[in-house]
Amino acid sequence: MAVSALIVTLRSGRQDDALGAIAGDDRFAIGPREGDRVAVVLDTPATDADDAAYDWLRAQPGVAFVDVVAVYLDPLVEIP
Repeated sequence: MAVSALIVTLRSGRQDDALGAIAGDDRFAIGPREGDRVAVVLDTPATDADDAAYDWLRAQPGVAFVDVVAVYLDPLVEIP
């Protein structure tokens, strides 16, 4: 299991698009929003799934930038 704490900076004019896409994906939980920044938690079963989800998030039209705040890896997860 990999759990990542992220801060997503939303692109002006596309914020609702990004939030809708993120909310529609079960891997993500949306937290507090402050202006154009929103806290997001990403929960995946393994690090490769975490990387794929992170890439998907960065590719969303309403996402300007993603800051990784912290990552927790279950001790039983193998890192490739």
